[in-house]
Amino acid sequence: MSRKKILIAESDPGTLRRICGFFHQENSELITAQDGAQVFDLIEARDPELVLLSQNLPVVSGIDICRRIKSDFLLRRTRVVLVTAEESSHAAALCRAAGCDICLTGPLNRQCFIEAMRQLLGIPEPGRIELRTAVRLPVHFNGPDGQSGRGLTVNLSPSGLYLETAQLFPRENRLRLNLRLLDAETDISLLARVAWVNHPEWVKNPFMPTGMGLDLLERQSNDACEYSHFVAGLLAQT
Repeated sequence: MSRKKILIAESDPGTLRRICGFFHQENSELITAQDGAQVFDLIEARDPELVLLSQNLPVVSGIDICRRIKSDFLLRRTRVVLVTAEESSHAAALCRAAGCDICLTGPLNRQCFIEAMRQLLGIPEPGRIELRTAVRLPVHFNGPDGQSGRGLTVNLSPSGLYLETAQLFPRENRLRLNLRLLDAETDISLLARVAWVNHPEWVKNPFMPTGMGLDLLERQSNDACEYSHFVAGLLAQT
């Protein structure tokens, strides 16, 4: 597979190094810039598949660069990711109005960031893509302070699941999930940790509905073993 060219524009050297470090296991060619004025010359010279822009770049802002890229007939198909400094509905609205493909909020979570980049560029995730299976199962869950909610699974893996739901909890919260596997007569109960959140105003992964990515805990419990066996059976059929 050919290497994907990715242009990263970030004025802070430490943040730039951190973002570049996200790609150390990826088959990508990284191009970097530290102000907005450099971006257009690099796009013309290197023709990257994806441009990652800090919203607050000096000289020319990330918003203005994105707007120019998306209004240019020859460049409009270039994928653009804008990164805002804080979770703000106003900032997210500005990014969307500029035409970006994804708006992310810093500081970036590596797992969510890489997954979004791979989906934008059509790059499969080595060792994980075959470990997920699309299944829609109703889930009732309980969170901290007696809060509860309902949702539907989107996909399952041996170690977790993605839950589509409007009832969102912050990362690291623990949830007690109750769900019934296909053809089962009783519910199983699973303890899970919120690994990442796809909020409608601060979208981490535009290819997934509003909801939460969950990592399973208590992997040795009877219900967790039943879940793992169920997922393994589904994966064996694909």
